[in-house]
Amino acid sequence: MIDTNIVPSRQKPVRRLIHLWKKANTTKMAEDLDSDLAHLDGSTHDTPINDLWITFKTVCLNTIRKHVPTKWTSSRFNQPWCNRKIKQLSRQKRRAYNTYKRSGKDKDRQRYRPLQKSTQHECKSAYNSYVSDMVQEDSNSKKLYSFIKSKKCDSAGIAPLLSDGNLHGDPETIASLLNQQFSSVFTTEDTSDIPPLGTSSTPSAPDIRITEAHPLTKVKHLRTGKLPVNVSPIFKKGDKSKPANYRPVSLTSMCCKVIEHIIHSHLMNFFEHHSILTDYQHGFRKKRSCESQLITTIQDLALSIENNTQVDAVLLDFSKVFDKVPHERLLAKLDHYGVRGNLLNWIRSFLSGRTQKVLVEGHFSPTALVTSGVPQGTVLGPLLLAYINDLPSRVRPKARLFADDCLLYRTITTEADARLHQMDLDNLQDWEIDWIMHFNPDKCEVIRITTKRKQRITPYYIHGKELATTTKAKYLGVNISNNLSWNHHIDSVCKKANNTTAFLRRNLSSCPSNIKDKCYKTLVRPQVEYASTVWDPHTKKNIDKLEAVQRRAARFVTNNYNTTSSVTTMIDRLEWESLQQRRIKAKAIMMYRVIHSLVAIDLPPQFSQTGAATRGHQQRYRIPFCRTNVYKESFFPTTIRIWNQLPEDTITAISLESFKTRIQGYKAP
Repeated sequence: MIDTNIVPSRQKPVRRLIHLWKKANTTKMAEDLDSDLAHLDGSTHDTPINDLWITFKTVCLNTIRKHVPTKWTSSRFNQPWCNRKIKQLSRQKRRAYNTYKRSGKDKDRQRYRPLQKSTQHECKSAYNSYVSDMVQEDSNSKKLYSFIKSKKCDSAGIAPLLSDGNLHGDPETIASLLNQQFSSVFTTEDTSDIPPLGTSSTPSAPDIRITEAHPLTKVKHLRTGKLPVNVSPIFKKGDKSKPANYRPVSLTSMCCKVIEHIIHSHLMNFFEHHSILTDYQHGFRKKRSCESQLITTIQDLALSIENNTQVDAVLLDFSKVFDKVPHERLLAKLDHYGVRGNLLNWIRSFLSGRTQKVLVEGHFSPTALVTSGVPQGTVLGPLLLAYINDLPSRVRPKARLFADDCLLYRTITTEADARLHQMDLDNLQDWEIDWIMHFNPDKCEVIRITTKRKQRITPYYIHGKELATTTKAKYLGVNISNNLSWNHHIDSVCKKANNTTAFLRRNLSSCPSNIKDKCYKTLVRPQVEYASTVWDPHTKKNIDKLEAVQRRAARFVTNNYNTTSSVTTMIDRLEWESLQQRRIKAKAIMMYRVIHSLVAIDLPPQFSQTGAATRGHQQRYRIPFCRTNVYKESFFPTTIRIWNQLPEDTITAISLESFKTRIQGYKAP
């Protein structure tokens, strides 16, 4: 045994130059920008984009440097609540401490101790005042949420990375290692064997036209060019010392993002107008979301349990999908879907031949050429939807898509059904070969949805490797069990919400109740309400578990932990609705959206209107007989029961906003 007394050195924050925008002379800035950028109006189509960009960037930076005051952050007093008095006391305390250490005299110690206590008291008082004033000073609460984020452990930056058995902590070395990792997953494309897509019947998307009066007139000639991109590494999960556990997020300029927004909105409107994207794709589309995908999927699975059948579902995982998309194949698909001419040329320029550098703590890695992939963190990232749009056509059963998340499932009654399911997986493997994608069999899972005692156990394979079978799988943030019981998901949700409440209690204990109330409603309550229309519990045990989260939060907000105090009274004083009532109203609102086609969810044919009724309103729906509790408590049967009980003046609302207003006063029986 070896005893050591090694104290790790505390890394000082890097000094940064910050701009004092509150003291900026905005009038002079506007005048200088108008005069200095006037010569850009004379640019032509032949003017290189790099020259235009460098000119635009130089003018903006010079104007900021001229009219916006700056200062350097301190490496010592780096906390935002450190005021002048704290800095003065800290210097006095340090001088007194150094004097005491040199002399060792008791009188110097007696002089140091009061200064130490005064500094601690002033720091605590300034900290509490800083946190308390956040909401009042900033109507958007940006400062508050930035402060809360800074308190989380995951904001510690990039950990030392392991390479060849050695840990590297130097930022420049870390940046180089990450850039090597990001570049290693790029694919090399053979453009001579692009699979044929057949004759396209889709008309060409119209060009985007910018009028002379539009603010984008100065950048209307930015059609093609190659601009380097800085990449920020974001930790995913797993071992922080492994470079493979980080994802690259591209940091593009604001000018680029503005044009990306215009092109993305233009293309998505075109795709939706011509019904180009598959109906099974619910990612990044109007009237579609994680919740709509989950409702339709879970309804299918619940119906299979109602029919006493077995559904084998395969959760497919693409390996580094954003980094592996081959550019020419993506451009070929976009051309097939009607994206041609200047639009296609701009996207080709945006994707092809670009370079990247990884940025870590102000240090850059060497530049690397990007040969494939769609930049993550960019507005045009959802172009990936078009690349995997034809995937569902390769399989016979349903393949649910949310961006690159894919769920393939089929009803299994005989051995032949299982063989067909494997054939579908084989067809998808042929698809990935044609389009140079790659499924990761180690992360793909099989879950058998059934309540039958005697299940049909069939192994499934991808790349010759048997897929792991599980009884619980996470899909779009919801934990799905093989018997569609929501016990595990509710336990997980409650644990996460209680951890967040404890985190807030540790860091915001001295804040006023209005700030605590805001933090609970924005950071805790959404965790127990995400997709609750799908998993709304019907057992008293699970309902009470969820309500216990809110009851703990009520004690935190009111700062009352007395065991004899009534939590119900606290909740009434805070005017909080029960979570159960909120879930009932959320279901009713979703039903209104379904009936009025405000969401891409079709009402199943077995739920038809009753027509004339002697009781209740005239828009009641018939509920079919439900054999199992799983189906009885699924979305449509439970929601229709709620809908049928609503007052007529509520369900006749002419808009969604009006319906939300009218249902606020509704109390479920």
